[in-house]
Amino acid sequence: MRESATKKVLAESLKDLMLRRDFADITVTDLCTAAEINRRTFYRHFTDKYQLVTWIYDKGFQKAIGDDEPGLFDLFGRVCTYLYADRAFYARALTFTGQNSFHDFLCARLQPYLQADFSDLFPDPQTEAFMFGKMSDVVMDIIQNWLSRPGCPPPEVFAPWALHLWKDIMGRWKELGDAWEHTLDHKNV
Repeated sequence: MRESATKKVLAESLKDLMLRRDFADITVTDLCTAAEINRRTFYRHFTDKYQLVTWIYDKGFQKAIGDDEPGLFDLFGRVCTYLYADRAFYARALTFTGQNSFHDFLCARLQPYLQADFSDLFPDPQTEAFMFGKMSDVVMDIIQNWLSRPGCPPPEVFAPWALHLWKDIMGRWKELGDAWEHTLDHKNV
């Protein structure tokens, strides 16, 4: 088997196993048995199952964003489309935590896009880091809720709805902030 073909077989084997078992319970031996390869071949391509799962995530994310650098909102739609195509695996991947979790992987990939669109809102790096972490968590919670729902709507329905909701929340947040500033201005007079 060629190198990329072997990696793809291992990736598909891991995806299939994760639909039935927790990631923590899957061993390299399980992967080799499912992929019909020996352990030496596995270790020729990956150091462990964590490197394999990260490879799956990374390949998927690269496929989702394509060759250009989309803005945050375009990126969201693309990522939703990609996740939906393999939703059973990604819904399951979002349930495991710890080393190489999909939640942490995607949050880290979203950070630069959030920074590009929102960094001017925060007064200092500490507040910025805190808020980007919280914003990433909100996006991931929305995605996890969507993917784990039976009969989840397709991305062309879900992504615009979620983005509209985000826009409405951000608009309301700004209104509340403006009202708060107005109240403070009147108290200081």
